[in-house]
Amino acid sequence: MRIIFSITLLIIILSAPAWVYLPLIFLGIVLFPMYLEAIVLGVVIDMAYGGTQSIFFTKFAFGIGIALLVYLFAPIRSYLRFSN
Repeated sequence: MRIIFSITLLIIILSAPAWVYLPLIFLGIVLFPMYLEAIVLGVVIDMAYGGTQSIFFTKFAFGIGIALLVYLFAPIRSYLRFSN
């Protein structure tokens, strides 16, 4: 289920606007334990759609933000998950 969700999410990231895939990334963080794929997907989003402001901001800021979300939701993940 997790692999299918990640592959589907990658396809959605490459073809849909941000208001579609950002809630789905958040949903993956809530549903799956240690959904570290969100960090990789965040870097993919930043590489594909990032502007040219600065190298650090465009290449890694979104990935770091997703990593922080995964880290912050880790302690309360057991209360939010709907499946084991």
